[in-house]
Amino acid sequence: MIKNDKVADYRCRCIRFQKLIRLLQKH
Repeated sequence: MIKNDKVADYRCRCIRFQKLIRLLQKH
Protein backbone atom coordinates (compact mmCIF):
# COMPACT_ATOMS: atom_id res chain seq x y z
CA MET A 1 0.00 0.00 0.00
CA ILE A 2 2.84 2.38 0.82
CA LYS A 3 4.39 1.76 -2.61
CA ASN A 4 1.06 2.40 -4.31
CA ASP A 5 0.66 5.65 -2.36
CA LYS A 6 4.11 6.77 -3.50
CA VAL A 7 3.20 6.07 -7.11
CA ALA A 8 -0.02 8.07 -6.76
CA ASP A 9 1.88 10.99 -5.24
CA TYR A 10 4.44 10.87 -8.05
CA ARG A 11 1.65 10.81 -10.61
CA CYS A 12 -0.04 13.82 -9.01
CA ARG A 13 3.26 15.72 -9.01
CA CYS A 14 3.86 14.81 -12.65
CA ILE A 15 0.41 16.11 -13.64
CA ARG A 16 0.99 19.33 -11.68
CA PHE A 17 4.36 19.78 -13.35
CA GLN A 18 2.84 19.25 -16.81
CA LYS A 19 0.16 21.85 -16.07
CA LEU A 20 2.83 24.28 -14.92
CA ILE A 21 4.79 23.75 -18.14
CA ARG A 22 1.63 24.37 -20.19
CA LEU A 23 1.06 27.65 -18.35
CA LEU A 24 4.66 28.69 -19.00
CA GLN A 25 4.37 27.78 -22.69
CA LYS A 26 1.19 29.85 -23.02
CA HIS A 27 2.98 33.04 -21.95
